[in-house]
Amino acid sequence: MGTTIQPIIFKTQETPGFLNSLEASIKSKYPKDYDLLLNYPVVYIHTWQSYTDLLNGRFSIYIGETNDILQRTNNHWAEARVPKAHRGKGNWQYHMVEDKDANGNTVVPTLYIIGHQKMHKSLTLDIENRLIDYCLALQTANCKNGRTNIQGDYSGCADLDDIFGMIWRWLNGDNGSLFLSETCVHKSAIYKASPYHKLTPDQKAAKIQILSRVKNAVFSNTAAAQLIMVEGEAGTGKTVLTTSTFFDLLEDPSFGNHQISAYMLVNHSEQLALYSTIARNLGFPNDVVSNPTTFINDHPLGSPKIDVVFVDESHLLWSQGKQAYRGNNQLDDIMLRAKVTVIMFDEWQILRKEQYLEQQVLLEKRALAISQGNYIPLNNQLRMACCKATMDWIDDITKNGKVGILNKDPKGYEVKVFDSPNDLHNAIKLKASNSKTELSRLIASYDWPYSDSKLPPMGKYWNVKIGSWSLPWNRELIRHNPPATRRAKLKITRLDWAEQPQTIDEVGSTFTIQGFDLAYAGVIIGPSVRYDTGTDSVYIDANFGPSTPFKRYDEMIGNRTLSNGQTVDVTETLAFNELRILLTRGTNGLYIYAVDDKLRKALKNNVK
Repeated sequence: MGTTIQPIIFKTQETPGFLNSLEASIKSKYPKDYDLLLNYPVVYIHTWQSYTDLLNGRFSIYIGETNDILQRTNNHWAEARVPKAHRGKGNWQYHMVEDKDANGNTVVPTLYIIGHQKMHKSLTLDIENRLIDYCLALQTANCKNGRTNIQGDYSGCADLDDIFGMIWRWLNGDNGSLFLSETCVHKSAIYKASPYHKLTPDQKAAKIQILSRVKNAVFSNTAAAQLIMVEGEAGTGKTVLTTSTFFDLLEDPSFGNHQISAYMLVNHSEQLALYSTIARNLGFPNDVVSNPTTFINDHPLGSPKIDVVFVDESHLLWSQGKQAYRGNNQLDDIMLRAKVTVIMFDEWQILRKEQYLEQQVLLEKRALAISQGNYIPLNNQLRMACCKATMDWIDDITKNGKVGILNKDPKGYEVKVFDSPNDLHNAIKLKASNSKTELSRLIASYDWPYSDSKLPPMGKYWNVKIGSWSLPWNRELIRHNPPATRRAKLKITRLDWAEQPQTIDEVGSTFTIQGFDLAYAGVIIGPSVRYDTGTDSVYIDANFGPSTPFKRYDEMIGNRTLSNGQTVDVTETLAFNELRILLTRGTNGLYIYAVDDKLRKALKNNVK
């Protein structure tokens, strides 16, 4: 449906005494429409820039909604003047009178008041929610908001996108240093994992079930530990479900006087940094997010059980001892320390020998969750904007080793095979030059050597090298050419790898990109993935070195000893899992170059 009616936006500086003239100022600027701002639901924004904000290249911001803007603004300023000793936890208003600018003067906040003819209460709440959602994802905003209330369906909800778009474009035009473009917001990894996204019916049902199980376990002191297993492949919405449910639990008022203990665990450095940033932006302490080994070591057996532990990417948990972890199975050790353990699991994303989960153990865990009524499958593909036939084609390659015929996707998802890595790189750079698809990057199978602790034997960088063509592996450029200033370094390191501008001339690995989206994924399939023309099948050959410049990552090849003492070679399983992760990163398209001539020819002949 949509609307073309423009929003009414009033902006003023919150100088001393501005409250006395606020109503008159609004009526003067909008003599015909002032009623929309003074007597109807509105969204308002306070923003200011302290000396600390200035150093970090940020603004402080608070977003709210009200039916009475004059009274609400008076209340905020009254809170700002409450003596420091009597301020409640999380009180942000006093910053408006205490923060100093670069010259030591009290900062002058800016107030925006936003109304629209169609803004009733539910629509206003959703606009407030989306503004907070956007600002939490921005590296330019120090957002002072906590959680808010996402609305369901209501009359007029079809106007939300149009009205919000007009509001955001106005704000971007007024202060582009704070309110970055929608494209910048949408490409942010924080935004994509935001707990503020509206859930699908499947996600909403799963969230309700998880919240119910946690409350029962907390209040009934159930003796048996609960395992909730949410199982879904890449792109089925596990991460958003995790953040939405976890951060809601931390502030759920229905727990009354019980201070719920909850942790988010993830065995993936990029995801760990992402969740830590979200927690910090929402005002939670950093220690609610942890890696599994730290959590296990910090909570010895015999200490009080934690109410609930969420484990995202639980397929990355170690199922044998490694480094600082001296146990036998991280999932078992976590479950012994929690009343409820919620795991997000995808067996097709296991990548290392230490994470390999033998089928018997997997079936046991799945059976336990089913027996407790806690097994939740997620089946709908939410990442890739493709038809089922395209997804089936990727399935056939990565699960069955077969390259089938792929016809043009009716939804517009683009799959293309290239003759050289240079052509692939140029195509990805072209996509990245478009603001709508700028989060497009090269990624590759782990078939070239890399070390984060040693320098390469020749040259400046660890490279992905194919003939005369080469590009550095991920993070190599910034490692050897760090930003000159603290501010520039902060600006870069706050971003996920794919969001950093210099990474258009790098190649990401599976470990870098796992759990994240790209607009277009330029996938280099390394020489370990080969094609047999006799059987028309894809197979894995990890023995193509060491007399070549290629070397498959050590932790992804070789044998694994099972619990019954049997030794199995897990190389092929892990390699096909890796290939699947790479081929399912692109939301809009998939570009491919295969090093193996036969595989490249088979792909090119079959992609129509």
